[in-house]
Amino acid sequence: MQRVTRVTLPTQPDATGPRGVPALGLGDLRNAVTSLYQRTLSRKPSPSELDYGLTYIGNDGTRMKELAWLLFNVDEFIYVR
Repeated sequence: MQRVTRVTLPTQPDATGPRGVPALGLGDLRNAVTSLYQRTLSRKPSPSELDYGLTYIGNDGTRMKELAWLLFNVDEFIYVR
């Protein structure tokens, strides 16, 4: 059985973006995207995948959840019973 892990983002006190989502700096976003790849696909993202992830998220931290769903739906992610 595969272990399911909840992805959590680093927070900054008193710094929130739209809808109360923690504001993240570029370094934090880079780490968050890398962590998301490691937790979903068990590997670090390639430079082009990292760039895509950062571009997709932009300045909207709420898109991390959407990026996670994208990664769960790639052919590389296989759920094994």
